[in-house]
Amino acid sequence: MERCFLTKESDIYSLGVVLFEMMCGRLAILKDHKDEHRTLVSLVKQYYKEGKLDELVFEGIRDKVVPKSLITFQTIAYWCLSVEREERPTAREVALQLKKALEYQGDFEIRKAKLQSDYKEMMRMLKLTDVYSNTSQRISTTCSPKESYFKTEKCACHKAAMEK
Repeated sequence: MERCFLTKESDIYSLGVVLFEMMCGRLAILKDHKDEHRTLVSLVKQYYKEGKLDELVFEGIRDKVVPKSLITFQTIAYWCLSVEREERPTAREVALQLKKALEYQGDFEIRKAKLQSDYKEMMRMLKLTDVYSNTSQRISTTCSPKESYFKTEKCACHKAAMEK
């Protein structure tokens, strides 16, 4: 009978299991699983060897995770599952890599929000441009270039066009 001792390294292994449970949206023991992969760890290792680890990502987060963040997360989680405890990362290394993964995701979220606000501003500008171009087609050429540019209400032709 083999004796197992709880160590920092075994805690890291357990953390790797929990990280994959979170990523996959599955428990560590796969009940009612028909093939030889009765544990999540064996399934993860098989998919890793086949280069299909991304297929295990839970559907609810698959489209929301930035690839660079996901790769960083998967790499550290897989490293935690090293068979030899001396090969496993330290808790500090795990924390640093998870922080990196979070930063990659956060950077993307910030850029995404910025892109969305830029897009909204561009659409607003396009609508304004469209309004002005449609209006200018209805305006007569009797006003001065300055009045036409500023579309002031002093100009009767602009005022009439804006009311239409």
